[in-house]
Amino acid sequence: MILDCLNILFGLFADDNSPRRAAPPGGAVLASGPCGLASHTNFSALRGQRVLALLDWENLQYSLKNIHGARFSPAGLLRAMRGAARSVEPLAVLTTKPECNGYQRTLEDAGFRVIAMPREYVETCRGRELRANSDPTLCFEAGVLASHAKRGDTVCLCTGDGELGTVCAKGFRRHHGKNVRIFTAGVPRAISRQLGHSSDLFDGSPIEIGQDCIERSASPQRTHHRPTNRNHTHQHHD
Repeated sequence: MILDCLNILFGLFADDNSPRRAAPPGGAVLASGPCGLASHTNFSALRGQRVLALLDWENLQYSLKNIHGARFSPAGLLRAMRGAARSVEPLAVLTTKPECNGYQRTLEDAGFRVIAMPREYVETCRGRELRANSDPTLCFEAGVLASHAKRGDTVCLCTGDGELGTVCAKGFRRHHGKNVRIFTAGVPRAISRQLGHSSDLFDGSPIEIGQDCIERSASPQRTHHRPTNRNHTHQHHD
């Protein structure tokens, strides 16, 4: 049933008759900065494209914090993408505590259209626990956002989560074939091996975000590695 809903939702995005423009190959690898990130994100694959950007906020936020000690900047990501693309329609999905909406406001202020899903308390063998929503729910909500999006040539899935990225990519491929180009963008050292290694799904290797996608004013953060359980952190799966 979930897959049927995703088929309908992803099928509403884009125009099957849209021309599939060729994009130039990726440029040279840029030197890494103090936090281990390149100085700029190489979005040359999106040059001249009308892009639908789907952001998995928690994946990028926690990956940057835990691995690189940096704070993610949604506005920086959007500026970097718009510097290459013809146009960008930014969409974001996230889970949050019901009483907290600060992250949603940050994304909306940056220009993203947002669906925020409340985390839920569930009964487990360890007692009552607060859990985030699972991949099927996130995929469904991403499909809802995509169904209301403008028509475009290219989808950029901003996540390092292999399961989420692959399911979304398959949804677009089923309905639009090669009329839509699909890329992923994620945090270096936090990108699943599932992403970018299938020519049937993706049109290139994952794009590694750089220092232009982090908050420059924030001091380096100490890395506190969070558990990789999807129910808590929405990290990537291989």
